[in-house]
Amino acid sequence: MVGNDRNPQNENLKLSRVINDWHEYSGLPIEEIMSNIATCRQHIRDDWQAMVTTVKDDEISKFYGQSENYIYDILSSFTQLGIPIKLRNYRRILAFIRHLAKMRRVNVLEFGGGTGELSLLMREAGATVTYCDLYGRISDFAVWRFKKHGADIKIVYSRIDRVELAESSYDIVVSDAVLEHLKAEHLRGFVDSLSRSLRATGYVYLLWDPDYNEENPTHILGLSDLDSVLSDSGLARIGENVYARAYGGRYVLLARLISPLFSLPDPLRRYLLRALSELEWMYVT
Repeated sequence: MVGNDRNPQNENLKLSRVINDWHEYSGLPIEEIMSNIATCRQHIRDDWQAMVTTVKDDEISKFYGQSENYIYDILSSFTQLGIPIKLRNYRRILAFIRHLAKMRRVNVLEFGGGTGELSLLMREAGATVTYCDLYGRISDFAVWRFKKHGADIKIVYSRIDRVELAESSYDIVVSDAVLEHLKAEHLRGFVDSLSRSLRATGYVYLLWDPDYNEENPTHILGLSDLDSVLSDSGLARIGENVYARAYGGRYVLLARLISPLFSLPDPLRRYLLRALSELEWMYVT
């Protein structure tokens, strides 16, 4: 179980299983996969220029659904160069989930789940998980992985311009490197849907990159002030990447005090979280 796996080498091996799964799923040799990862950026630009000529929604949707090369950009995060960055964020998210799961059943939505690796890890950490992404080659791979690893994970498909989510359903919404791929005219609708899908004391954990350049044409948003958009949807920043319902009153105050604990080193973090466990109902129930 992930919840008992604290060895960094074991964590690296667990994340590298994504590469091994793609090897099994695609039938390609590992050497060819690593070569494709190393050269994927130019091929992604070529795919984008061939498929996205007017930046219409259906063209962008076709790119993400059919590009033969975009998967390798995602897989690059699970190579030895990319794993340390993934581990930093995944450890914090999983520590949060493990803590909440001690007292209650935790419902999590991964918005833009890609290969499904974080969904798998959150499921193994004790959460009830919903995976959400566009229908296409990458989500097909994720669904295959869930079946391979015996993970009971619900699947919800998004459109390129909107997503329909059940309201007040999730304790945590996690999104890693997704918002920068949205068109500006659709962003507010997506954020509103994510906000409405949260329970009253829910949290959103967002990772995103606002930079746009010709080397990375899939980053089409280029938005520098995300907080103002989230605030309009009722979400307030309470940590480096964590947001909560702005009208939560004491929940937001307590969350501001508690959220830094999840980036503290062990064993101090574990000790403080145990001491705070009796207050759990005050800020997440």
